[in-house]
Amino acid sequence: MRFVSFCVLLMALPGASHAGSLKESWYLYRGRSNMEIKNYRAAIEAFEKAVEINPENREAQRSLGLAYDNEGLTDKAVSQFDNYLAKFPDDGEVALRQAQMLTWSRYSYRHADAAKYYQMALKHHEDNNTRLQYANLLASRKETSQDAIREYNQILKRNPNSGAAHRGLAKAYAWNGESDLALYHTQQAAKLGAKDSETASLERNLSQGRGPELGTRAHLLSQSSHDGFDLSGVRLSALGGVGLTPFVSARIEAGMESFWNNASKRGAGFFELGGQFRPGGRQAIDWMVGNHGVGFDAATGVFGNGGDGTVYFAQYSVELESWTVRPGFRRDLRYDSYMALVGQRGSNGTLLGAARDNRVYVQVEGQGSNAELQLTPYVGWVSSANASNNSMFGVDARVKFPWGSSSDEGQWSLLSLTHYSHCERDQSGFSLTTTAPFGGGYFSPDQYLNESVRVGWTSGSEGKSQWQVEVGPAIQYVKDSQTSGAWLGGGGGRFFYVHTASKSLDWQVDAELERVSDLYMRLQADLSLRYHF
Repeated sequence: MRFVSFCVLLMALPGASHAGSLKESWYLYRGRSNMEIKNYRAAIEAFEKAVEINPENREAQRSLGLAYDNEGLTDKAVSQFDNYLAKFPDDGEVALRQAQMLTWSRYSYRHADAAKYYQMALKHHEDNNTRLQYANLLASRKETSQDAIREYNQILKRNPNSGAAHRGLAKAYAWNGESDLALYHTQQAAKLGAKDSETASLERNLSQGRGPELGTRAHLLSQSSHDGFDLSGVRLSALGGVGLTPFVSARIEAGMESFWNNASKRGAGFFELGGQFRPGGRQAIDWMVGNHGVGFDAATGVFGNGGDGTVYFAQYSVELESWTVRPGFRRDLRYDSYMALVGQRGSNGTLLGAARDNRVYVQVEGQGSNAELQLTPYVGWVSSANASNNSMFGVDARVKFPWGSSSDEGQWSLLSLTHYSHCERDQSGFSLTTTAPFGGGYFSPDQYLNESVRVGWTSGSEGKSQWQVEVGPAIQYVKDSQTSGAWLGGGGGRFFYVHTASKSLDWQVDAELERVSDLYMRLQADLSLRYHF
């Protein structure tokens, strides 16, 4: 009956110049019939003839691609669908099939085309499963992982319980180096039963170093001077840290410290409590608040005027494409002398010193092909007992130039360290006077410049034992209330060593020697031991 109907249709067609149309219709009919009985080879022959007769026949073009696909002639199907979709881009079903075939490894070079066809399919039919396939394609390469994140988030807006979207986001964020978000989404995928072996491995890697840790630290300070700036001290503490969530961590350090000079000594307890919040997008907010008992005035039972032992800081950081920017505010102790740190009473009983550094800063850090730069301009003031606030501003700069080729043994480098500071008043004196230098006991020249050139050597790698050495001369310029300006020679160096005994245990030494003007030579060292659970 179908054959008879087809013949009747043919006879009903106008007779002028319709021989081609008759053949075209015949081959279409033949192709359809063979597709129904799954004789795809015969269907291919029929549709090829129909396309040859009329290349603009939409049905013939589409059906030929489907026949190739069903017969397993994938290369021919892909080529045919390319031609078909170039002419008829509104076919979302074929666009989806073409995108799916182009995700096969044999067509990895056509990644961009696969993405284009997924976009074409979604344009004509919005579907979470199709969008998930598209997002998975984008997440397979680092250069398109940011686009994948956008697609996965669209899926989660429609279906917050899509474990597959959380799993994909974990991998995409890991591509982008956003470890906190990656860890969060691995945990969400696990809760929704969508964690696979790759995601489980990713979670283990991301969780390293985030678990609870305990440790101990010793800080040693030796500062020699012939002008009253001598200071020695030791600090012993216990420390701990914990990751509360993938985005929040907390730490605490507490212990005892003691500082002394030739005439006085004071010991007390201290604590510092801090943490970090990482909201994502390579952003972080760090904070700390603490108190050092050495700021307590034992003679009166109260803290010094503006010179108590309270310390704190808050800092926001964001990683841009090539730079990291960290604006913040910090209040800290001054370690220029015993008077500056602890406070001392003059002959008339007046408390002097107990100086505290308060500054607003912006640290900018970047790395190019030939150099690493860290620049930190700051403004602020120094508060001290029985003295007006002393405004200040300055800048610190560190530039590192790799020197020679890197090897397994290590890497040489050339470093430039620059420090400039300006203080409104010279409060480096040790007695209460009405002329400069005023009482305060801390280094506060009108102008101070320290330019140091060092040679550095780094050996080892992160996660293993590593050590660094920097050493070199410095030239300094000082202008204060007692001099009209003087150039001085100096120098300094730093030694850092960390030994990773195991995945759970490491210890490190960080020591630095520095000459400040012609006032004092400072040697300080930190020794710490940490156990990671």
